[in-house]
Amino acid sequence: MKVSAIEDLSLKREKNINEHEFNGIIVRKSTYNLSRSSISVKSDTVARKKGNSETFDEEESRQSRFQPLFPQLSFLSAHSVPVLLRSEPHAHYYASQTEPGPSPEPRVNERPGRGSEDYKTASRKLTAPEINCSNLRIIAVDLCYGNILCFQCGDYVYDRELLGVAKSQWSESAKSLSFGEFYRAWEPTQIEAELLRKHPRRRRVVENSTIGLRGLINLGSTCFMNCIVQALIHTPLLRDYFLADRHHCPQPTRCLVCEVSHLFQEFYSGSKAPLTLHKLLHLIWTHARHLAGYEQQDAHEFFIATLDVLHRHCEAAPILVKDNPHHCNCIIDQIFTGGLQSDVVCQACNGVSTTIDPFWDISLDLGPAASASGSDSSGPPTSLLDCLERFTRAEHLGSSAKIKCSNCQTYQESTKQLTMKQLPIVASFHLKRFEHSSIQDKKISTFISFPEQLDMTPFMSHRRNGNNNSAMIDGLPKNGEDMAFSDNRYSLFAVINHEGSLETGHYTAFIRQQRDQWFKCDDHLITRARLKDVLTSEGNGGKMDALTFGSHRLVHLDLKGAPPRVCYFEKLFPLLRTWGATGLLLEWEDTFPYNRELSHIGSNGLSNLISGYTIQEARHILQIAGDCGLAVVPLVQTFGHMEFVLKHDEWRSLREVEHFPSSICPSNPRTLPLVKSLIRQIVSFHPDIQYLHIGADEVWHLGLCSVCIKRAASSKYGKPSLYLEHVLTIAQYVQETYPYLKIIIWDDMLRSIDVQVLNDHYIGKYVEPMIWHYNPRDNFALPHELWDKYTAVFPHIWAATAFKGATGSSQHVPIIRHHISNHEKWLEELSIHANKVHEFRGTVFTGWSRYDHYATLCELLPTAIPSLALCLKVWLHGYSEQVHNQVAKTLGYIDHPLHITPQPRPAPIPSNLRFPGWPVAVGVEWFLNFRTKFHNIVSSEQISTWMNPWQVANNYTNPMQLENLVPAFTELLLELSSLEGYLKFQMESIFFPSMIDEWIGTNIQPMKGKLMELKQTTENQIKLNSRV
Repeated sequence: MKVSAIEDLSLKREKNINEHEFNGIIVRKSTYNLSRSSISVKSDTVARKKGNSETFDEEESRQSRFQPLFPQLSFLSAHSVPVLLRSEPHAHYYASQTEPGPSPEPRVNERPGRGSEDYKTASRKLTAPEINCSNLRIIAVDLCYGNILCFQCGDYVYDRELLGVAKSQWSESAKSLSFGEFYRAWEPTQIEAELLRKHPRRRRVVENSTIGLRGLINLGSTCFMNCIVQALIHTPLLRDYFLADRHHCPQPTRCLVCEVSHLFQEFYSGSKAPLTLHKLLHLIWTHARHLAGYEQQDAHEFFIATLDVLHRHCEAAPILVKDNPHHCNCIIDQIFTGGLQSDVVCQACNGVSTTIDPFWDISLDLGPAASASGSDSSGPPTSLLDCLERFTRAEHLGSSAKIKCSNCQTYQESTKQLTMKQLPIVASFHLKRFEHSSIQDKKISTFISFPEQLDMTPFMSHRRNGNNNSAMIDGLPKNGEDMAFSDNRYSLFAVINHEGSLETGHYTAFIRQQRDQWFKCDDHLITRARLKDVLTSEGNGGKMDALTFGSHRLVHLDLKGAPPRVCYFEKLFPLLRTWGATGLLLEWEDTFPYNRELSHIGSNGLSNLISGYTIQEARHILQIAGDCGLAVVPLVQTFGHMEFVLKHDEWRSLREVEHFPSSICPSNPRTLPLVKSLIRQIVSFHPDIQYLHIGADEVWHLGLCSVCIKRAASSKYGKPSLYLEHVLTIAQYVQETYPYLKIIIWDDMLRSIDVQVLNDHYIGKYVEPMIWHYNPRDNFALPHELWDKYTAVFPHIWAATAFKGATGSSQHVPIIRHHISNHEKWLEELSIHANKVHEFRGTVFTGWSRYDHYATLCELLPTAIPSLALCLKVWLHGYSEQVHNQVAKTLGYIDHPLHITPQPRPAPIPSNLRFPGWPVAVGVEWFLNFRTKFHNIVSSEQISTWMNPWQVANNYTNPMQLENLVPAFTELLLELSSLEGYLKFQMESIFFPSMIDEWIGTNIQPMKGKLMELKQTTENQIKLNSRV
C-alpha cells in the first residue's frame, strides 16, 4: 500500500473523529437527552454511579443509532457513558492543555497500533497510580467498541482491557440491533502505524479547514449532476460510511458504489484541483438509461436515480427491517428512507384505511391550493412550512373519486390525509417548480423561504391526526416505539438552486462545511457564502424579493403588560407562520412562574395585580409555538427595567438609586447571584433555545452609588466600563454554563461608547447587539458611523422594528402608516449596510405593552394584529396596494377597508373579520369613537358658556340652556354602559381579570365619573332655578 493511501486512511479516522467538534449535519436535532451514567476510575476498577441527564448534539445521537455501521463515531451510542477521568497531564495519549483555548492537534505520530508493544505499554499508562487528581477530564467510553474519547483533547485513546471486553460483545450487539453484519473500527497494523508516524501529513481537521471541498468540471450540461454530487459528498453519515472502506466489490470498474467510494477518497484526499466525473456519468447512464445523453436534465430526477442505483448495489444486510419488509438495511435506506402514512376516512361510516409507504424525498406543490370543486381555495405558499402544512392537510375526495370502503363495503366519498409516520435521518424536499399542462409548460418562480432549523413534529402522524398521546401509555412507549427519537428537529445542510427558465438554466448548490461554514458550488468554482446568501437564494428556482434580510423574523410578545390567555395563542401562532414569522421573542417578566427564592416576583407571587401563567400554561405556550414551527427566544432583564424585581422589599437594596426601582447596581455583591438565578430558571424552562436576550437597555441610572462612583473614577474608561463589565460578567456566565447559547442585548447603551472601548472589552466576542429604531422615514436616524462601529466590533447583528407600542405610551390602536414607514426605511437601511456585517441574524418585530413596569397600557395585542400582519408582509415583499389588499382580505376586511391610520368606529356591527380577538379590536375602535363624542361635549362651548366652574360655584346658571345638556349626558352614559359591558365580555375570553380591571379603570371609569358628575351638577343647577 502506498504511503499516500495510508495517509488517507489516517485522514478518515482523524477527520471523522475531530470534525464532530465543528461539523453541522444535514439533518440534525439541535439537542438530545440521553439518560446516562457517570464512571469514576479508581485503581483498576470501574464503579458506576447514578448521574443526571446530559444534553448532546443530535448528530451524534442519530449516528449512535447506526453505530455498527459507523464505529468511528460510536462513542455516543446507546452503550456510551461519560467518564470523569483524573489523568496525567503528560500521559502518552493525552495532549496537555493547561490553559483555555482550542484543542491541540492529536499526536498521530505518537499513537502506535493496537497490536504493537508500544500500544500495550501506552495503555498501561492509564492505571490509577499515574493519575493526577488535579486535572478532571470528561471522556466518553463506547462499551461496544472499547474506544475512549477525551473531550478536552478532542481525540481517541485506546485501552486494552476495554477493547477486549468490547470485542467479546460485538456479535451479540449486532444481533440485538437486527444487523446481519457488524463493522469494526479501523485498526492500523504495525506497518500502517509506522507509516503514519513517519508521514503525519494531516493530523487534525480545524475549524477553518476546507478539506472535502473540490470543484467539479462541467462535461456539458452536467451541472445537475455536479450539484447533487456535492450534496451527497457532504452528507455526514454517507461520508462516514464510504470513508470507512465498508464496500468491497469484485467488479469495481462497473460498480457505481465503488465509483462513489472513490469519489469520497478523492474529495477528502487534501487536493483542491477540480474533479472530472466522466466515469460516474457513464455508470449512471449504464444503470439509468433514461438519463443518458448530454441534454439538460432535472437535478431531482438525477438525485432519485442515484439513490436508486446505490440502493440496488450497496451491500445490504440479509435481515430486512422487522416492521417494514420493504425497507432494507443498506446505507441508502438507513439514511434517506422515511415512512409516509396515508389515512383515507370514509364519509359514511368514518372507517379508516391506513397505508404506510417508504419515501426518499417529499415533493411539494407550489401552485394555489384547489378545493374539491376545483377552484382555488388559498393562495400559493410562501415558505417551506406552508408547503408542508398543505402537504399534510386533509383533502376531500369528491364524488368523481369514490372508493370502496373496506368497512361498509360501499363506494363512498372520503377524505385523504398524508402525514409522516417515520422520519428519515436525511430529509430531502423537492419544490415542484416545473409545471406542465395542456396549455403551457412554465416554471413557477414564487420565492419559498426555508429556515436554518426545521421542526417536523407538527407534521407527524400522531400530531396531525389529533392524537398527541398515541405513542404513550402512562408515560411509557407502546408498540415498541422508540421515544428516544421523538425529537424531530433538522438542520439545513444543502440547498440546490436552479437559475433560468424551464427550457434552459443552470444548477448551483450551497453546502455546509464544518459547523457553520457555507460554500457555493458552481461547477468547478467553490466560493465562500454567508448563511443569509443561502436563505435568500433562489431555493431551487424561485427568486426572492430583494428586501429580505436575515433568517430570523421574531415577533416580540411583551407579556408584562397584558398577557393573553393560552387559548388566544392557539389561534394566533399558526397565523404568524403564514405571515412570515419564524419565531417569538418572549418577554415574560412577572408573568413567568418563577419558583424557590424568586417565587414571589412572578406569577406564583401573592400580588393580586399580577396576571400570569402557571407552569402548565407556560409549558403549553412553548408547546404551541413548537408545533407551529416558531423558535422561542426568551428575554430576561438583567440591568435596566428591573422594576418587577426591585419593587420588592427583599431586593430594594440592589437599586442603583434607592428611590428609583429601574436600574440594578452592578457593584452590589447580591446582584450577580440574583441575575444568575433569573437566567437559570428561564433557560432551564426553555430547553431547546439557541438564543437568550438579556435586555441591558435604558440603564438610565448608572454609576451613582458610592461604590460605582469609585469604580468609575478608577477605571480607564469611566462609566462605560461599569456597563460593559456587568454585561460581560453575565455573558461569560451564560457561555460557561450554557455554551450552546448565543446572547443578545439591546444596542442603545452601546451607541455612545467608543469603538476602542468596545474592542478593548472584547464585547463582540460575547454578545450580539439588536439595533432598535422605531421612527418613520421622516425622522429615522441611524448614522453611518454607528454601522461602521458595530461592524468593526460585532460579527453578528440584529434589527428591531415595531408593530405596536412605539407611537405613544397610552396609544390605543396602532398607527399602521407609521409602522409601515419604519419598516420601509429599515429595509433601505439594511440594503446599504447589511452586507458590511459578517452575518445579519434577522429582525424582531417589537410589540410593547408598557413603556415600563408602572406605565399605563399601550395597544392591546388584538388591536395590533392587522399592523403585525402588514409589517411582516412588508418586510418580505415591500409595501404596495396589492400587498395591503392581500393582507386585508386575509383578515376579513371586506365590508369596510383596513385603514393605515386609526379610524374611530361606531358601535360594533356584524363583521366578516376573522383574525383572533377582532371583537376586542372593534370594541376599542368603538371606545375611540365614544371618546371623541365625550370630549366634544365636555369641551363644548355650551358647557364653557353656560356651566363653567365659576357659574356652578355661584349658582349663576340658566336652566333653559342646561336642560338641553341632560339628555346628552344620559345618552352618553347609556352608550358608555353598553361599551363597558361589551368590552368586559369580549376581553374575558382573552385576558385575565386584573388586566381587564386595569384597562376599564384607566379608560372607561374616568369618563363615566365625569359624565355622572356633569349630569348631577346640571340637574342640581336646574333645581336651584337660577337662585343667587
